[in-house]
Amino acid sequence: MRVIVTGGTGFIGRHLVAALAARGDEVTLLARDPDRARRAVSSAKHAERWDTDSTDGAWRSSLAHADAVIHLAGEPINARRWNDAQKQRIRETRVRGTKNLVDAIRALPSSERPKVLASASGVDYFGDTGDDDKTEASPAGTTFLSEVCVAWEREALEARSLGLRVTAARTGIVLGDGGGALEQMLLPFKMFVGGPVGGGKQWFPWLHVDDMVGMYVAALDDARFEAPFNAVTESVRMSDFARALGAVLSRPSWLPVPGFALRAAMGEMGALVSESKRVSPAFLRSISFRFAHPTLEGALRDVLKRR
Repeated sequence: MRVIVTGGTGFIGRHLVAALAARGDEVTLLARDPDRARRAVSSAKHAERWDTDSTDGAWRSSLAHADAVIHLAGEPINARRWNDAQKQRIRETRVRGTKNLVDAIRALPSSERPKVLASASGVDYFGDTGDDDKTEASPAGTTFLSEVCVAWEREALEARSLGLRVTAARTGIVLGDGGGALEQMLLPFKMFVGGPVGGGKQWFPWLHVDDMVGMYVAALDDARFEAPFNAVTESVRMSDFARALGAVLSRPSWLPVPGFALRAAMGEMGALVSESKRVSPAFLRSISFRFAHPTLEGALRDVLKRR
């Protein structure tokens, strides 16, 4: 299979490209710096220059006769403290970037278009859920990131009108080696001052990076992936997550980081960490998706032994 991947040098992208190459797929990266991308992700066969603002260039021809596109590109949510300009960049790299990608597919003759578009999205689609358990059928929230996810998915789903099967992974907190949220959580625990972040009562939707990769691979091959789906293994209370991490590290997990401290240190983005995200993988359960790491403690042990 010929697969185009945007955002392939990121945390999830690096794991995904390696898995695609290992199964024999021919991967082309679309990246702002293709030379750097080739060095960072040696398992990719090709790389073309592209960024989310791009509307023209050689990258467009690389879409012709590809079998599928996996679209992960977007400004990292935690790249820097939020202000109006940064929030605009978070939105535009996702929404306009997806529109530009779909427009490039639209410009191809129908016989040359990919058959599948698998886009990223996020559990932030649902906003702050409180204790309400959200499935794919639940309505969107009203927060800034909710509105971003709604617009992001809308642009991806436009590709349906071009004959593509489209899905979007509403991704939870991905646990893995070499990046992700867990990297930022480990230091306090190693210094014996770890504990729940933001009070501990909020829900924390997690999955192992191997399962995130497995979901994208399944989305390429399985026609049942034809709509946005919740890319999580389960949701647990933050206090339970901290307790599990402390147990795996053999460190205490009782010292909480209060929400006001997060807001003081991180501004508006700090409030995001305190939000509750109780999200269930109803679709994945309905198709009996096999999680490689179905338990939180098992997932944490696997990640930490790879470090």
